[in-house]
Amino acid sequence: MQRIGMDQLTHVLAGMPYPAAFWQVIAWADYNGVDSQLREIMRKLPAKTYLSLRDVAVSLERCQLPPNSGNGSAGRPPRPV
Repeated sequence: MQRIGMDQLTHVLAGMPYPAAFWQVIAWADYNGVDSQLREIMRKLPAKTYLSLRDVAVSLERCQLPPNSGNGSAGRPPRPV
């Protein structure tokens, strides 16, 4: 999966008034010419109210993390008992 850059996100959400609902973030990005790859990633955002560009960026990063990436044991075999 392609990772997005903060510069891409900053460009398509430039001038976005916050707080903003999920649909408003998507509509604003569309208005500012978001490309299809970034739009596909943004569609995975949780349906919530976003308080800032950073809030959107953090949520997007979480959407892009592989499953089990937060538990510290991903990719390791189980410990013997």
